[in-house]
Amino acid sequence: MKTTLLAILLLTAGFINVQAKPALGHGKLTKFLKTFDLDDNGKLDEEERQAAKAVLKLKREDFIAKWDTDGDGKLSRAEIALIRADILARIEAKRVAKFNEIAGQDELISAEELAAIPVLAGKDPARVTMLLGYLDQDDNGSISLAEFKLNLRRHDR
Repeated sequence: MKTTLLAILLLTAGFINVQAKPALGHGKLTKFLKTFDLDDNGKLDEEERQAAKAVLKLKREDFIAKWDTDGDGKLSRAEIALIRADILARIEAKRVAKFNEIAGQDELISAEELAAIPVLAGKDPARVTMLLGYLDQDDNGSISLAEFKLNLRRHDR
C-alpha cells in the first residue's frame, strides 16, 4: 500500500516520468529507457535493465531523503501529507498561472478569451456561450479567478 501510494505521488508530482513496462505501444522504449539501451537494439537486456533500476532506486532514495523529515529512511503519514500539500500547491500555482495567462490584465476571462482557448477554438459559439454561462456564477459576462477555481476538480479530497 505504501509503495503504491508513493509511486502514485511520485508520478503525480512529476518526479518520475517512467512507464512501468519497458515497452510501449509498438514495442518502443520510453525516452528514459532509451538512455539505457546501449546497443541500440530497441530492447533492454538484463544488464541494461539493472542499470535503469539502479538509477530509479537512486531517484527514489533522493526523493525519500528530501521528504523524510525525521530521518528514519521511510515516509510517515505526516511526511506523505507534506508531499500531498506540496503537490496541491503546485497544482494551484499552475491553475492560477494558466488563468492569468488567458485572462490578461483585467483578470477576467471574457467570452472572446474563452473561445480562443485552443481546446475551444473553432467550436460552436453557442456551446462556448453555454460554457461561459455555466462558469459565470455572478452573470457579469466574464469568469473571475474565484469562479474558475470553483468549477475545477478538487484534488484535496
